[in-house]
Amino acid sequence: MPLMSRRKLITVGATAGAAVLLPPLFSEMGFGDAVAQAATLGVSDFLAVAPAANPSSAVILNRLFPGLHADSGFQPLLPLAFLVTNVGSRDILAYSSHWSLSASSGTKEKTILHYFHPRGGNLTKTHWGVKGNRTRFTGTMPAIKSGASRLVTPFFNWSPSYYSKNNSQNWTELLRQRSRPGFAVSDLANSGATVTMKVDAAVTSNFTAVGPRADNLAKIIRVTRNAEHDEAVAVLWYISAGASSAQIKSHLYSHASGLAFDITPETDLYFRVRQRQAKVLLRRLKYARWDQFLRTLNYMGTMPKTSVTVISAV
Repeated sequence: MPLMSRRKLITVGATAGAAVLLPPLFSEMGFGDAVAQAATLGVSDFLAVAPAANPSSAVILNRLFPGLHADSGFQPLLPLAFLVTNVGSRDILAYSSHWSLSASSGTKEKTILHYFHPRGGNLTKTHWGVKGNRTRFTGTMPAIKSGASRLVTPFFNWSPSYYSKNNSQNWTELLRQRSRPGFAVSDLANSGATVTMKVDAAVTSNFTAVGPRADNLAKIIRVTRNAEHDEAVAVLWYISAGASSAQIKSHLYSHASGLAFDITPETDLYFRVRQRQAKVLLRRLKYARWDQFLRTLNYMGTMPKTSVTVISAV
């Protein structure tokens, strides 16, 4: 099957689905490898980190998260909590935090990625299949807007606006749902236990990555967004070929189950995202009108391929 130009590939009602037949051509391998450039910028130029337990953080914590500091359920988490503030002029689309918990039993480390991405599971409160398109494409909603702060722990990552609407927590249930193996609050009971956290990578709104682990985060954001784009392009191609709504549903079920992809360790992230995005589009197809479904496909399909430039590795 001959390759088509991108201009021919994507139109409102007729797009080419070579992503289905020739997946490597639409994968990360041919698009926007991160390019390291000499620069002096570091993560601290964009994000400032302060332990919530520091006395100097109390004023900010009480202003942004009123009542939380005095909440008895939050007290065991206080040593694990950090305020992350965007001190730069650009929104941050994604960042990664590296955690180290040192106790008498040894040191445990964990890296956590923070960015907004579509969720593939069934949502009980909100049908993301109906409202808006930004929630279906990774990185279109900032992780931290310029000038904003978030409260970050290994178990949750809250904005002040989220907390204002959810300031009555069942802490036991929250930790049960979001527990991370090998990194438990109970570890803090050990004498002399300490927790440190640093942000080791960030991607700005102009798709520039900084930090010692910028290459890894840049690749994840790039591959994820391109996989979401390619899934939309594939569905549009089937529609342009005359597929019915029922056939589109069957096609998406095949992708959502992973049966359509030959997943290997080298392509795992790309095709797992394609699989998740098929679930997202299935939900959209179920709850939205056909014209809304098409608008979502075209919103994602007409996005340019994502590339991320790494400007600092220090």
